[in-house]
Amino acid sequence: MELAQADFQNRSAKLQIPIAHRSFELDDIRNAIANQKVALVLLSGYQMFGKKVPHWVLAHGDDGAHILIHDPWVEDEVGETIADAANLPVPYEQFDRMARFGSPPLRAAVILGPGAI
Repeated sequence: MELAQADFQNRSAKLQIPIAHRSFELDDIRNAIANQKVALVLLSGYQMFGKKVPHWVLAHGDDGAHILIHDPWVEDEVGETIADAANLPVPYEQFDRMARFGSPPLRAAVILGPGAI
């Protein structure tokens, strides 16, 4: 994990990608989406589907009560399809609770788009 993190930091520096090292709030994700950006957000797999794993989803929409996510985790053995994982509406309070992983809780997001930070 440390080697991967160091590699990501080196690549970001070479590409002059700005990085903000801070915990995010729900409003940060909502503001990014309002400004035509998307966010890769680290969620608790336990909060989502009962498995103690870190899990990344794409937050891409906000309808005023929910964050809309695309979840790449598809359990085809139980009949899920890619369509089942697209545009999932997650209520703000639940999203905020899910967007923590581990103990102490880590909050991580990667905002993608022009002028992302």
